Amino acid sequence: MPVVKHGSGATSAFKTVKVSGQSDVVADAGSDDLTLAAGSNVTITTNAGTDTVTIASTGGAALDGIDDQSSSNDDQITITDTEVVINDDSDDLDFRVESDGNANMLFVDGGTDTVGIGTATPGLNLAASTGDVTGTVLHVKGTSGRGGLVVEGQTGARLDLVDITGGSDTKWMRLDVADNVTKFHSVDDNAAAFNTDNIMVMDLDTGNIGFSDESGDDKITIDGEVALKEQSSVPSGTADYAKIVAMEDGVDSDTKVLLHGDGTGGASTFTNTGSGSNWTGASGDPTTETTQKKFGTAAMYFDGNDSIEMDSGDLGDVAMGTGDFTIEFWMRLDAEPSGAIGIMSGLGTAAGGRSAIENGMYLQYYHASDERCAFRWRSKTNPSMRIDVSWNPHWRALTWYHIAVVRDGNEFIIYQNGRPQVTRDYGTDTQPGADELEEIDSQFRLGEGQNSDWFTGYIDQFRISKGVARYKKAFTPPGAAFPITRLYAVNSAGDKTLIG
Repeated sequence: MPVVKHGSGATSAFKTVKVSGQSDVVADAGSDDLTLAAGSNVTITTNAGTDTVTIASTGGAALDGIDDQSSSNDDQITITDTEVVINDDSDDLDFRVESDGNANMLFVDGGTDTVGIGTATPGLNLAASTGDVTGTVLHVKGTSGRGGLVVEGQTGARLDLVDITGGSDTKWMRLDVADNVTKFHSVDDNAAAFNTDNIMVMDLDTGNIGFSDESGDDKITIDGEVALKEQSSVPSGTADYAKIVAMEDGVDSDTKVLLHGDGTGGASTFTNTGSGSNWTGASGDPTTETTQKKFGTAAMYFDGNDSIEMDSGDLGDVAMGTGDFTIEFWMRLDAEPSGAIGIMSGLGTAAGGRSAIENGMYLQYYHASDERCAFRWRSKTNPSMRIDVSWNPHWRALTWYHIAVVRDGNEFIIYQNGRPQVTRDYGTDTQPGADELEEIDSQFRLGEGQNSDWFTGYIDQFRISKGVARYKKAFTPPGAAFPITRLYAVNSAGDKTLIG
């Protein structure tokens, strides 16, 4: 047994003397020290003034703390005046906190660098800050496979994301799950009233999704507008699916002629932003005028005795052959129709007792007969026949109308203000359907029709598209100068159709 001696030192309260290699224990009443001597002394100092107890190594150990000697001079718990550190030397050491009902209420696995709550085999790294994302408050990362964060509640669960920089205007983003329905809400700063209810709603039973609305009976329900960014190419077709895409409509490879009619008042330059050359005055003195225009800075004006003409080197752009095409424009008459009105024309070659215009193409309004407008184009395959599509336009003075002439396969359709006026399916008629159309040999003019009939008024945004039927059903006419962004449907074969 150790020997206890009282009052051996000047101020010693007691002292034990080691026996058979046991440590000395010395209590010094003067310095309030308790010294345990075991090769490297550990001094325990009490301070009645500060109500503290200091444990210090006074021998060979270099660090302060409690050392269980799992390896040489390692401190497993370090206590200083600024911090308490567990496993200060980064050993493969686990740390565990028990509760009255769980032996692993908090568990730190020193070997895998993971933290578990309620488990001794944690699979997640749980951190208050990480170096990869500045300002991270909580980082949860799976060490293998997929990571996950689970929030459970008896009557539902929610997750709030709050930006506290807004003061009284602070808004919360809340993910709320209750009654098998998931909702995203924008919440006011008092976290009580919804600022924007139902940003997104998903019914967990049906999988239906609603935006700004309950999920409803459909897979997607949207209460409000949807914005689609313009894409540069048509998405490929996918079997069993149709797609919706926003794309530019204006100047593309199919656009051979696009006359915006822009310019200054009284100017005589007619710029073609399509693939061909600019157009020039053919007769009279056509001009661009700023008094009336549908879009842009001006429109082309024709006074009833003038026209503009395509460059002869570009006539191949209106050699339509058997392909699809679209000719469209905006027009505004100066006065009520009282006679024939020539809008455009292209000359073929006089033959078979027919004039060059009869063997070509023209769009003409006939007032004297039955107030109808006719689009006609001679067949090259069978010259005795021609395309002949007419309708009653009911034009009024000082009113803008959008006109579109479309060939779509065997069908020829006339649209006025986006609504089909007449459709002729020549695939079932005795007239030419898939026939090649007569070529325009010598001139293509705007503002002049058959028999030197003329147009009086304004024409804007005149476009000729070769190889494409841009309109296949009723549509909304362009609301701005080309190019514009429009919405298309793409079927499973990759074909696109204008929606609006």
